[in-house]
Amino acid sequence: MRRPVSFLSFLFLLTVASAQIPRVVDPPPTAEAVQEKLDQVDGLAGRDDAGKATLKEAYQRALASLTAAREHDQKITEFQKAIDEAPSKLAAIKDELARPVGEVKPTPPRDATVTQLEQQLKQAQAELDAARNQVSELAGESASRKTRRTD
Repeated sequence: MRRPVSFLSFLFLLTVASAQIPRVVDPPPTAEAVQEKLDQVDGLAGRDDAGKATLKEAYQRALASLTAAREHDQKITEFQKAIDEAPSKLAAIKDELARPVGEVKPTPPRDATVTQLEQQLKQAQAELDAARNQVSELAGESASRKTRRTD
């Protein structure tokens, strides 16, 4: 009966001790180091052409992966910056939208005919209707985003 308990204690102590051992991880190779290895493949002695081609292909894939990783890191940085700046941009936009729009007074040309003025009025009313529709759509989109965030 004592043996299983002491064996379990030993395993527990071994687990705790191994968790405290720092693990050394080599840094990933740089694109420059891989390119240097790729450039050295042709000068390798004792390798046949098929072996060299396989090595070249592997180094080229590694180089492409490192390039893609660097690009992804840059995108992560850009996205994180956008995430960090989003609240202040949103507040600025909300402040701008909260400010009342100044009244616009039309100044028709003095020599305009009644027909031309009626056409301008119709055009202005159409633009107003389009703007109101856009406001309505944006309000609906904002409401649906709020709903999605709470879900």
